[in-house]
This record gives sequence, C-alpha cells and structure tokens, in this order.
Amino acid sequence: MKKNKKAIFVSVLIAVVALASLVISINFKKIKRFFIGTPTLKLAYYAESLDDLINESELIITAQVKNEQSELTYSDVDFVKTKVKINEVLKGNINESEITILQTISKQDPTLKKGSTVLLFLFKYSGPVTVNAYVCRGLYQGHYILDGDLIKSSKDYNKNLDKEIKEINKIENLKQRINALTNK
Repeated sequence: MKKNKKAIFVSVLIAVVALASLVISINFKKIKRFFIGTPTLKLAYYAESLDDLINESELIITAQVKNEQSELTYSDVDFVKTKVKINEVLKGNINESEITILQTISKQDPTLKKGSTVLLFLFKYSGPVTVNAYVCRGLYQGHYILDGDLIKSSKDYNKNLDKEIKEINKIENLKQRINALTNK
C-alpha cells in the first residue's frame, strides 16, 4: 500500500513539474517582461514637426484595431503583428480594407490596443521579419488614439509634435493640413 502511495505521489509530482514547465515556457516572454521590463529602442526617425511626419509618411489612416494579434521573435527581438480595419485613408493609396501593422515590443512602440480606434502614420515594411505589413513612422510618433474625432497623444516623448497634435485637435483639421501639404 505504501509503495502505491509513493508511486502515485511521484507520478503526480512529475506531472505537476511537467505542467509547470510547459506553462512557464509558453508564457516565458510575458514573465520575462514582467520581471525585466519592456525593452527600449533608439529612434531611427524623429519628427521635427507635424508637417515632417505627414510628408514622410506614405500612408495615413484612421483604423479600428481588430482582436487579431500575434507575437513573433526574429533574431532575439520580439515583435507583434496586429490587424487593423481601415476606416479612412487620409493620405496615400491602398486597395485593402484591412492591413497588418508590425511593431517592435518596446516602450517606444506601444502595442496597438485591441478594439481601439487609432490614427496611424505609416510606411510599408520591407525586411526579413514578415511580408505585407506596415510600420508606424517614428514608432510612438506615428500612433495616436482617437476619441470620436478628437486626436489623443499616445505619449509625451516628442514635445513639439505633441503640442502640434493638441493644437490640431480634430481629424477634420488634420485632413485640411494634409490636403494643404499634399496639394502644393
């Protein structure tokens, strides 16, 4: 009887350890981010003004963030791909009604929040991580939350740009600014 109890105990212990190892390996990235924190990046592009951001973005859209997100790792860097449904194209040409946004998981590139409505300043991604995706111009500088037609700053990292966004305030005002710049 004691041998059976020991065998059952050892079997249960092995099963618990195996299950815990599986859960930890599946959630390792999330656990690592919890204890170590989200990585930071050095910006390759810094917008001097809203006009620069508009001129240097190939596509500017308002979009609804879908619930389709997937994480991937390439060369030890963590990325997230998010599907968005385009509400309106403010600049550029695109035939799709949905596109994929590729982001680096970092403090400077806040992940698009599922279900939110956003204003995105984008350019087509070209590289080894994925195909057929867009990237926010200047990371956080190209990503804003919309509350109705009001533009909310995503972060206060670029003071000049954030000040201009707050002055623009509404999508209609931004459309006028884009039209004035692109119809010169």
